[in-house]
Amino acid sequence: MTNQNLVPESEAYRILEVRPTYLGQTQVIVELPNGYRASVVGGPVTVARYGHSYGIEEVGIMNSQGTLIYGTPVEPHDAVRRYGSVEEIPAILDEIAALDPRITYPTGYQYVQSLLDDEDED
Repeated sequence: MTNQNLVPESEAYRILEVRPTYLGQTQVIVELPNGYRASVVGGPVTVARYGHSYGIEEVGIMNSQGTLIYGTPVEPHDAVRRYGSVEEIPAILDEIAALDPRITYPTGYQYVQSLLDDEDED
């Protein structure tokens, strides 16, 4: 499987894996110099759902173990950022590369638990 021009070649990061998604799109896993990773998903395939067609184009933000993380400055309320065109991907990767590797961001369960804890305090 090829990268399909989702993630341009760069010395600023390393492409770890390129694989198909279950929807037939392409997923590219990128390792950034600060240890964080990104999962870039996109491609020409769209999915019909509820009578509408749409594509899934997103960049997931992951820790060094490849687990999605939440609450980063890149996307404060989710683990993924949607993008409108592939031209936006390098800038998103630059934002992830700028994250401080000394900060530990929560994974899915930890993030949900923190939201529930915040509700209990109100």
